[in-house]
Formats: sequence, C-alpha cells, structure tokens
Amino acid sequence: MFDGSVVSNALQLNSVPITNVKGNVYVDPSVVNLQNFSFTEDKFGKYTVKGGVMLDEPHRLFGTIQVETASINNLIHMLQQDTDSFDGQLNGEIELGGQLDNPSFDVNGTITDFSIDGNVIGNAVVDADLTNRKFTIRELQLPVEDGLIAAGGVADLDGDADIQIAANRVNIKPFLPLVVKILMQLELFHRSLTLVVKPIIQK
Repeated sequence: MFDGSVVSNALQLNSVPITNVKGNVYVDPSVVNLQNFSFTEDKFGKYTVKGGVMLDEPHRLFGTIQVETASINNLIHMLQQDTDSFDGQLNGEIELGGQLDNPSFDVNGTITDFSIDGNVIGNAVVDADLTNRKFTIRELQLPVEDGLIAAGGVADLDGDADIQIAANRVNIKPFLPLVVKILMQLELFHRSLTLVVKPIIQK
C-alpha cells in the first residue's frame, strides 16, 4: 500500500511534455486513486485529476479532470490519437468512465480559438462524450460572426453515423470541406453515414 505525495518537474505523457506534476496518490491491491493531482502542459494548460482506476477486472476508470486553457491538439495526443488537424484551448470538465482498455470520456466546456488545419474558426461550446467507441455530440455550437453553426448526433467508430449540422445566418458552403475533414478523421466514410446539413442563409 502507498499513500503519499508525488512531485516531478517534468514528465512525458504519450509524447506530450508535462511539467509541475504534483498531487496525492493512494495505491492498494484494489485501486490507484489520485487526489488533487495536477500538471501543466504547453506552459499554459492545467489539468487537475480526481479519480483513478480499479485494479480488479475489468479495471474500471472513475473520476473527473478539470481542464484550464488546455491545448486540444495535445489532449488528443495524450489520448493516443494521431491527428494534428484540430486545436484550440479547452476549459471545462472531463468525466472519466468505462474500462482501462475501453475508456469513456464525457466532455463539457468551451473551446477558445477552435481551429482546423491552422484555420481559426471561432469559440465553441461543447457537450459530448465517447462511450463504447460511440462519439455522441449532445451540443456543439460555434458562433461565426453574426451567425451560428450547431451540430449534434452520434458517430459509431465501428459502425454507422448520424450527424446533423445546422447553420443560422452563416453561408455553410465554405465550411463543408471542414465537415468532410472531420468525418475523414473519424474514419466514417467507409461505413454507413447519414449527414444532414440544414443551412439558413440570410443576406
């Protein structure tokens, strides 16, 4: 059993450098539990973890991660996903669940300067989760000048997808290539895909 503090100036998490690592760790034969465990990535992004993993089968994850100005790109790499297309600064909370070999993440927060391929689109509000390899968008709102782009739906990473996109006072045409880019990153084009785009274009 271990119950104590951990401190480190610098580590790497799936190739992403992290600094200012500190917090309390409790370990016994049944659980690893982190309390007020925090670290910094990319000089600005701060993560505070409260949770851990059960060591008995099926190794369930539990807890929450508070995120402040964290790089979306670095977060994707920390989750062992290989893409550099998306970035921005996430502020919000990530709820952990699922199992160690099939984790789930419930994200609720805002993304500042959300960008695709280096093109800044704007600030977004996001409420989404990944559970059992199904990516569900409950709310995704992206103001564009005086208009708004919103999206919702479910994308099964091993099956079908049903995504709806609506635009209010926005010319949706320039954004369609970005939608295609996202769908390609999710590797959905080789499966059954329902994509509904509802533009409301006002001059």
